[in-house]
Amino acid sequence: MLFASLVTDGFGRRAGMACGGLLCCLGAALQASTMNLTWFCMARGLLGAGATINAASSAALVIESAHPAHRATFSAIFLTSFSLGGVVAAWTTFGTYVYEGSASWRIPSSIQAVPSVLQLLGLYWLPESPRWLLSKNKEEAALRMLSKYHAEGNVNDPVVQFEYDTIIAGLAQEAAANSRNPFQGFREFFRTPGNRHRLAIVLFGAWCGESSGSNIVTYYMSPVLMSVGIVSVFDLTLVIAMQQLFAWLTATLFALVLTDRLGRRTLFLASYAAMLFCLVAVTAGSAVYEGDPTNKGAAYTAITFFFLFFPAYSLGFSGNLGLYVSEILTFHLRVKGIAIFAAFQLIFDVVNLFVIAIGVTAIAWHLYLIFIGVVVAELVIAYFILPETRGPSLEGVARIFDGPSACTATAEGVDNNGTGIAK
Repeated sequence: MLFASLVTDGFGRRAGMACGGLLCCLGAALQASTMNLTWFCMARGLLGAGATINAASSAALVIESAHPAHRATFSAIFLTSFSLGGVVAAWTTFGTYVYEGSASWRIPSSIQAVPSVLQLLGLYWLPESPRWLLSKNKEEAALRMLSKYHAEGNVNDPVVQFEYDTIIAGLAQEAAANSRNPFQGFREFFRTPGNRHRLAIVLFGAWCGESSGSNIVTYYMSPVLMSVGIVSVFDLTLVIAMQQLFAWLTATLFALVLTDRLGRRTLFLASYAAMLFCLVAVTAGSAVYEGDPTNKGAAYTAITFFFLFFPAYSLGFSGNLGLYVSEILTFHLRVKGIAIFAAFQLIFDVVNLFVIAIGVTAIAWHLYLIFIGVVVAELVIAYFILPETRGPSLEGVARIFDGPSACTATAEGVDNNGTGIAK
């Protein structure tokens, strides 16, 4: 995560994406051509490193470059790409599992490089973040970017002028308070109450994203389905592929329709309530089926609510969580915070994978009871620590955490349609 900050903050968001994309291509090539488990695991490590750098730089570029009226929607759609990757992975493995020999896993391994290749080819036409440009004193380039993409080339557009002035004011205040040393920059998270609140949300979000039951549905779907009577490889891979497609479609729908209408906090709380309902239903269905394997209704109930769990999770997390983490962070903390978020997600992911592997084997459906308790605890914590951030500009969000003097920009600087300056 330190390397992601050094590259992306030092050389630009596009440079971070290029670095991450190259590492992903190298990892995919190594995995597809590997001859033993050691090289396979090394390839996975390279892919993980590249994906982390790519996620931090890409998320920062999207949220910092989008038009004010589109920031939430674009960022949320960008973050549903995880679900899209799940669709590609699930349907690829569904199509290749029947192949004899190593082709069944070498083909999916090779396909992992395709998104990064397309990304590297597209970087030439991609604009740089105006906030990064202004942080490097490239005022003309930043103004050209804002006017071209936010006002059809009109430099004098009021939205462009407001954004330009707001970004400069926000960066000036941050620069006066934050260390320029990239190694010491992480200490800024502990310097003020507002930054400590941000860090708490980043860590809480990383925990919630990986510990709300989604790991069972994502990584242990096969043994869970086998526990309710679906045992053939064809049926298992088909159900998982259909589930991933359903998850991506619902995540995209929520990003397009709900993110900027209901607000971030509302979506989090609604998602927790929906996940809790699904977990209770899955637990009940699985318990009844274990006691009576002839009860197909119980099995179908468990499978149905496993399907519905992903839309419930997507409602508050697939697009909303990454958007929320990105917009609560100020410019100088953004990439560092996103990198911390990604790193701790992986830490919680590793812990959960080992714990869930033991739990699924040892106590079967009783494991769901633990996650019911976890979701209840997360719901209570979220209610008290997650403020609403819908409405203000990126610089204006700082007022929520740091008080009225955090930024000269008002929270209502651009109207809800992004068409002009609100009074």
